[in-house]
Amino acid sequence: FRLPVVYILENYNLNRANLIVVVSKAMKNELVSRGIKSQKILINPNGVDENKYHPNIENSDIKQKYGLEDKIVLGFIGTFGQWHGAENIALAYGKLLEKYQEYKTNTKLFLIGDGIKMPEVKENIARFDIANSVVLAGLVAQSEGAKYLSACDILINSTVPNPDGSEFFGSPTKLFEYMAMQKAIISSNMAQMAEILEHNKTAFLVEPANIDELMMAMKTLIDDEKLLKELGKNARAEVVEKYTWDKHVK
Repeated sequence: FRLPVVYILENYNLNRANLIVVVSKAMKNELVSRGIKSQKILINPNGVDENKYHPNIENSDIKQKYGLEDKIVLGFIGTFGQWHGAENIALAYGKLLEKYQEYKTNTKLFLIGDGIKMPEVKENIARFDIANSVVLAGLVAQSEGAKYLSACDILINSTVPNPDGSEFFGSPTKLFEYMAMQKAIISSNMAQMAEILEHNKTAFLVEPANIDELMMAMKTLIDDEKLLKELGKNARAEVVEKYTWDKHVK
């Protein structure tokens, strides 16, 4: 068995570095398993510019453009990758509207982005005939992301485990952006998300890829305005205290 040249070169550099910065505990564990000394690995998660992502962004033009006025808006932003679970959001929302018809009039699902899982998202929208309740915004400029998020009331991070069974090593930037927006968050209870978020304090955590749990989390926050606002307020306070880029540099 011969190791790939890239792997050998990477190990050479890692072993000779004085300090290695990684974005998650899982990534540190992977390097330690390859023989890298633990004491020279610093975990520094991704973060957010809290002055760019904040709750006071003017969004009336976005709400008007996409028909979001007077709606409780459930949002997601991302590249619709294999690990994002965007298709599960559409599936859970479809089941929600199927079971609770009243939400067809007072809610909207706002999906921002595009990518490999978009066909599955569209299949689930068609399956439940909920096209009138879902907005597919498509790709937007990075500079516009915060304004789009500000139009939402509930933000969803539906990360799913790696299909090969390996440990999820990411540090989702969207998680910190969601927190800074002071919005209620629904998140998969796994990996770094489970370390940073606390159920019923800074987010509503659900089992990864559990559609029924995701659906009921949506219902809970739609029905409970007090909890919705409390989660958002707590999340903003937490991210400003611990997870801004400036705090990471310090």
